Amino acid sequence: MSGNEATTHDGATADAGAPMPSEEVRRYFADNPGDDTDGVSDIAVLREQTREVGLRVRGELEPIGASTDGVIGGVHVRRYQPLELRRPAAVFLWIHGGGWMHGDLDVYEEVCRAFANALGCEVISVDYGLAPEHPFPFAFNEIWAVTQEVAAEFPDVVLAGDSSGANLAAAVAIKARDEGARIAVQLLIYPVLESSDATEFKQRFRTRYSPFVDQADFGEATHDRIKWIWDVYVPDAELRESPFATPMRAQTLRGVAPAVIVTAEHDILRGEGEAYAAKLRADGVPVNLLNFAGQIHGFLQMRGVLSDAGTALESAARAVSSHLTHEPARSNQESTQHRQRSHNVSH
Repeated sequence: MSGNEATTHDGATADAGAPMPSEEVRRYFADNPGDDTDGVSDIAVLREQTREVGLRVRGELEPIGASTDGVIGGVHVRRYQPLELRRPAAVFLWIHGGGWMHGDLDVYEEVCRAFANALGCEVISVDYGLAPEHPFPFAFNEIWAVTQEVAAEFPDVVLAGDSSGANLAAAVAIKARDEGARIAVQLLIYPVLESSDATEFKQRFRTRYSPFVDQADFGEATHDRIKWIWDVYVPDAELRESPFATPMRAQTLRGVAPAVIVTAEHDILRGEGEAYAAKLRADGVPVNLLNFAGQIHGFLQMRGVLSDAGTALESAARAVSSHLTHEPARSNQESTQHRQRSHNVSH
């Protein structure tokens, strides 16, 4: 897949007619009405509930080569080795989502394992400090510290994350550009990129998605939730003008790493993902934009209940691979096939 492509999966056109999620999404909402945590404001309760849901929907863990916990740049991380290390020069730095205030390494264990095997490289998942105990720029500074050490060791660095983690990945990609640290590609999965709750897309979502999946106030509640999350992460509104908090505020994105952006049709953040892709392209940065019709925010980590999660991960891995400069080593099977072909030709 080349840069500057936009793809909508499942053949649907976003915003065509009334909002209609996929059949699997409808079934999930119908079977799990208690999984909605938008009304929970107690941080301890929110963390407990989202962890329980995350562990339940993540799916069966893929086998990998090994996983170990450690410290990089003073920050706790978990490192995953794939079953077959085909790209020893590459590392996939994963930054989990959760509104900067919840989410953890265990919840995203399956995502990291799957990316390790799909890309054939080491994955490093970062256990950064969460708000409100650690508001902006604490998490950003931790991710940057890890990135600096990793970039000094690996020629091909992939900065990747989902939701608020994608915000941190995009912000650190800008910082890396400014500081001259090479990043091969940034993978932004339904990213949070704009701190304003008054964008045209968010306002339209607020009304168009009330009701949605049998929730009368889905659009309104989602809109208010995003505003609350920003208030917790960056309580000082002036700091939101920094591109390290709000990447859309960067004066220019010229020179940042190529981007792969994954969006979900029925996500209040889809508009800023598309707007960021347009801004990157306008500044000469290659972009792959992958939109998944029928899907909702957070679907990638739901491999146990949504088949699109696996499809999205595989599509994202292929797009990321196209930006890596070091060719993967042949697998044992490929090497055997190559030797057999060489033998047949010589005889």
